[in-house]
Amino acid sequence: TDLRAEYDPSLYCMDASPHGGAVCSAQIGKAFSLIVSKFFRGTGNWSICHQNAGLVVHAGYDLKGPDCRQVDVLDGSIRRELVALALRRVVREWHAGVPCVSFGTLRRPRVRSRAEPAGFQPDDSFTRMHNSMARRVAFVFCIAVQFGQFISVEQPAGTSLYHLHCYRVLVTLGCVVSTFCFCSFGSPCLKRSRWLRNKPWLCRLECSCACGRDRRFEVRGTFTAERLAEFAALAKPSVEAVYGLCPKLGQSVAEFSGAYPLRLAASMASGSLAASRGHTERMPLSARIRAARWLGLDSTHLPPVHEPGLPTFPEREWFEDPEWISEICLLDSRVTIGAAAKGRSSSYASDNVADGPSRGSAVPSPSRSKPRWLEKLLLGDPGDFDKVVLAARIKKIPARWLRFLLLLGGDIERNPGPAPPRRRGPLDLAAGFAPSTAKKMAVFESSVTTATALRAFGLHLYENGFPRYLYVYAITAVQDKYPAHRNFLTEAWQVDKKWQRTDWKLWAGLVMIGFLAMLHPAELVALTRKDLVFPADTLGHTTSLFVHLRNPKTSRFARRQHGRIDDPCAIRFLESLYAGLGLEQKLCPASLHSFRRQWDAVLSRLGIPCRAAQQGATSGVLRGSGATRFYICTENIPLLAWRGRWARTKTLEYYLQEVAAQVLFLGLSEATRSRIRVLDKASDAL
Repeated sequence: TDLRAEYDPSLYCMDASPHGGAVCSAQIGKAFSLIVSKFFRGTGNWSICHQNAGLVVHAGYDLKGPDCRQVDVLDGSIRRELVALALRRVVREWHAGVPCVSFGTLRRPRVRSRAEPAGFQPDDSFTRMHNSMARRVAFVFCIAVQFGQFISVEQPAGTSLYHLHCYRVLVTLGCVVSTFCFCSFGSPCLKRSRWLRNKPWLCRLECSCACGRDRRFEVRGTFTAERLAEFAALAKPSVEAVYGLCPKLGQSVAEFSGAYPLRLAASMASGSLAASRGHTERMPLSARIRAARWLGLDSTHLPPVHEPGLPTFPEREWFEDPEWISEICLLDSRVTIGAAAKGRSSSYASDNVADGPSRGSAVPSPSRSKPRWLEKLLLGDPGDFDKVVLAARIKKIPARWLRFLLLLGGDIERNPGPAPPRRRGPLDLAAGFAPSTAKKMAVFESSVTTATALRAFGLHLYENGFPRYLYVYAITAVQDKYPAHRNFLTEAWQVDKKWQRTDWKLWAGLVMIGFLAMLHPAELVALTRKDLVFPADTLGHTTSLFVHLRNPKTSRFARRQHGRIDDPCAIRFLESLYAGLGLEQKLCPASLHSFRRQWDAVLSRLGIPCRAAQQGATSGVLRGSGATRFYICTENIPLLAWRGRWARTKTLEYYLQEVAAQVLFLGLSEATRSRIRVLDKASDAL
């Protein structure tokens, strides 16, 4: 493939039939790859500046002129051609300078006003012709706006064109009205131009008269020798710099001064070039409100519009285990095989760009803009492309590039070594309980009052839901501050042991719920008392314990789920633990990290590996172990799928075949088995 080749003048397409596919072609020409088109070209300064910026510009349409296509916009074939260009999206940006002979304020007598924008006598031939031209342009531009293209219409400041209903519709579709004063760009005339457009980059060019001149050139009649000299003297810096050419003797002043100043047109072209490269701004809401109020529209309920060049749809919501994860597996499904044979995707995933035509829908638009090297390559400059080819030879190791960026930013040292140890100073165990209590009462004068105060402090912390480490820190701080009381604080340490025993029971109850109800660890630690429905809570109508899950991991199947426990011994034990808690109180006041640490401590004491790298039993095996136990007891897979909230029975069957065949107990040492046997015999009593 030669990427330096020019555009092919033909458009090719192939049908999606799996048998006897055909290729068709149509001649569209080379100029329609990236195009800017203009109605009523006039002097052509707007088109010239856009062409100088590197954009491909259409010759334009006008009733007369040497550098444009001379056509009648009211002709039916021209109308169909323009509509086809808008519908096919081959024109990215449109501009129209609708003739303002009847819409401006210079004609006498006037044929229309802002109150009567369609004319005082709409059936008059002159008025009807200009109405038809204006409405034809608005019709094409309405299609262009709705198909994501940029448009702009230019008129004098006193025009009544924008008060026509078709142009008011353009405002509801997201267009705004801006005013530019040509004298601010060097023109000798005080000419205010009003543009209706949906191009956000023109907002920063809006201006009023800021030239500071005492007098300006009057727009009337034709150029004489004296008026030519006066016109040249008032132009800043010169007539050629402002308009690109000089007026001729006898030329109409209104016709020549209607040309756009080059500096204004060049600024507009730079914004168009940036938009073609994907740098598009959002239209300010204040501009839409100002335009709606100027035309007498309701500015409080402006409909939302899609702005060209900006993303249409919001980002897709992320799920931890989405349904389309099965697409990366090798399946023998007939649906997958049939979709592959037809060139389709077996799901509704949007990453297959060839999937749309095979289902009868349109090809999606490009998800990314063209890179800069490709744009230059298409313009005939292969320099950046060659650099990209050379860069592709370098291995893209993310860690090395990240280190390189950190080095450039100064966030890491060039040759980091072991950090020198820093002295922390002595650990202050007196912070907290001891200093604050010593100032309030003399409790530390005897060991009896000290132990009693610490005991009361521990009961207070436990009752109000504080963590246990605060109580342990308080006891050790007192022992450090008053060493004489160290051997007389048994009463305080008994509260700590009682607290640990209570936490152990709550943790054991939580493990029991996770095993019997087949829950995930993240679902366990979030349970509160109101999530448990004991038989007593249903007036004895049921004998099972129901566990309500507010935020289940598989919420895409059902936003609210539940687990069920039928073991009567387990239900009585859990009821003795949690029945007296408050409705909003957590079953175990511990985080997920603390739950896993206690799990690891218990399994390490038994000698069971608890790390995934060791193929051990992590806290996540509660759900799988509970499912395996239920299967061994019942062999009822449909009921197990309902109890465990599995949407696909086939997935559960594969899972059970693997889990049931790998019992962890068989791979443990004899000493570990002995500990587990002792725990198993004593579990009922515990």
